[in-house]
Amino acid sequence: MASSKLLSLALFLVLLTHANSATETSFNFPNFHTDDKLILQGDATISSKGQLRLTGVTPNGDPRVDSMGRAFYSDPIQIKDSNNVASFNTNFTFIIRTKNQSISAYGLAFALVRVNSPPQKKQEFLGIFNTNNPEPNARTVAVVFNTFKNRIDFDKNFIKPYVNENCDFHKYNGEKTDVQITYDSSNNDLRVFLHFTVSQVKCSVSATVHLEKEVDEWVSVGFSPTSGLTEDTTETHDVLSWSFSSKFRNKLSNILLNNIL
Repeated sequence: MASSKLLSLALFLVLLTHANSATETSFNFPNFHTDDKLILQGDATISSKGQLRLTGVTPNGDPRVDSMGRAFYSDPIQIKDSNNVASFNTNFTFIIRTKNQSISAYGLAFALVRVNSPPQKKQEFLGIFNTNNPEPNARTVAVVFNTFKNRIDFDKNFIKPYVNENCDFHKYNGEKTDVQITYDSSNNDLRVFLHFTVSQVKCSVSATVHLEKEVDEWVSVGFSPTSGLTEDTTETHDVLSWSFSSKFRNKLSNILLNNIL
């Protein structure tokens, strides 16, 4: 019995060493600078106020029609490794402003996409998808703050949500909005908590997501919004701050350790 436990303990240590070899990531942008580790695409820029301005504005400061911008952390993020799947936590603050409080388009996505993937279609596709039909090769999971339909969507590999929850972005137009997104790989639980900081209104949604089946081993994480096709439906999308951390938990080593103990 003792020798069996020693063998199991040795195997556990091997698995633990392998788990620790997986890359865990942590970064924090309390504000933004032009030399930050970010990949900016489309109309995305860093404003003079240190904000991540994702969609364009006109010379007089109005939202630009049919604008799209993307910003991703420049280093790839490891999501899975053999029997490991990463949990992650991200917090960010954004402001979406529209000229018309009764209707606007199209919203902002926080997305895990393929490394080095180019911008996709504009408008309702938010720069991350190309079609209304499933795209298995897209290898993309997104949380969409859908201003056109006033809700939070979870999208996997195409733009139609498999989970959504109402959230009145039009009513709280222009408010600073705090968001926390968590993914717990031990139970495949993806959760979003949103807080309109002035009105003190909160929205939340959760779903089961087998992330290891939906995305590549390494992904890029970041933001991708689009604005409407007419002046009455355009909006701006500014991210004020952003932090992210990922951590691996080895399921096999946990099971083995419980058996040893």
